[in-house]
Amino acid sequence: MLIPGGRYYTHIALDYLCHFSRMSAYAKAIYVMVNKEAGTKEVLKLEEQMIDKLKDIIYVQFKLMEELLSVLEQEKTALLDIDLEALAEINELKKSAIVNINTHTNPLRETVEAVATDSGLPSNTPFVEVVVQLGKQGIMEIPRLYQDLKGLATQVREAAALNQEIAEQSVSMIKSALLLLAHIVDQSTTYNFSGGYYQWQVDAIMINKKV
Repeated sequence: MLIPGGRYYTHIALDYLCHFSRMSAYAKAIYVMVNKEAGTKEVLKLEEQMIDKLKDIIYVQFKLMEELLSVLEQEKTALLDIDLEALAEINELKKSAIVNINTHTNPLRETVEAVATDSGLPSNTPFVEVVVQLGKQGIMEIPRLYQDLKGLATQVREAAALNQEIAEQSVSMIKSALLLLAHIVDQSTTYNFSGGYYQWQVDAIMINKKV
């Protein structure tokens, strides 16, 4: 089946092939080199786009981690003040921040895998190794952002660990105070109307506090 102008385009293609076959070896080499360079530029453009995407995703993760660190600082203050009302609100903020971080983890992992493949590495290459490879290629902004994110993640872990320690100490102090109070009350006596003394008995004091 012929399409309108089919013969015309066929002649053009044949003329092109004949012309290419008559080209000198040098001219052919130049032709191939120019087209190869154009293809290389296109590949580099795609790689640059992927690098830019990785920068953006790391930056987003950094801001989300900053938000979580701020919430943890508020939590520490509320724990030291034993402000239960504030702790309830902060706990919701903390959950929301963690959900946001987890939501953006998959896009980060997928982008790292794509960049690893573009860099000639296996797709399952660890993030840190991809960063090192990019640094060797002269792309220094990614390693800088990675170090910033890594440092912030360390601060978040330390803040969470400190808050856990404060919470445990607070619960321990409250338990000790209540046990001491129970002991004092249990050993106390009260004079009754008959002129004698009777002892108050404290069966149990239950503590169910969740920080």
